[in-house]
Amino acid sequence: MAEATFLMLLTILGIYAQDDFEVVNREEWGARSPNETTTLTPPQPLVIIHHTNWNSCWTLEQCKSEVRKVQDFHMDVRNWWDIGYNFLVGEDGRAYEGRGWTTEGAHAEGYNNCSIGISVMGTFEDAAPNITALHTLQKIITFGVTEGFIDLNYTLYGHRQTGPTDCPGQTFYNILQNGSHWKENPNHNATNVY
Repeated sequence: MAEATFLMLLTILGIYAQDDFEVVNREEWGARSPNETTTLTPPQPLVIIHHTNWNSCWTLEQCKSEVRKVQDFHMDVRNWWDIGYNFLVGEDGRAYEGRGWTTEGAHAEGYNNCSIGISVMGTFEDAAPNITALHTLQKIITFGVTEGFIDLNYTLYGHRQTGPTDCPGQTFYNILQNGSHWKENPNHNATNVY
């Protein structure tokens, strides 16, 4: 158990090599068309981490199904324009394109126009995402920085820091707090577009 925790910390702190990762685009996972979009101008100063608080997934087909469920919930129940997150990560090690790098998300009220929202699929109150998911999370953030979508000096928050929620789950949040970019108190004020 101690070794697994140590490896998770290494992953989220960016110690592992920055090799390629697979992004499953919207067409590949069967996304519905958004009702509307708002452009997000890079680079973003914040990365806000979530969990979906639903099922984890470990295969491409399971994860594509979970992403579609999240989009349906966000659009049909919450009445948002699209899936709320910019990206989602499965425990299969893939990243799934939500709104992408340059479309404003609907994931953290008051912070959507100054952040990239990434959600790991699963519920992480009492357990952490697996090493594979954490590795992919770290790689997508690094890619965002390298490509200019995320500011080099970005701040990392757990969703609970931006509003009244337990997201991304206590165990996952404990890991995030060890990240070199994590900051305790959010200080960005922004408007919301869903």
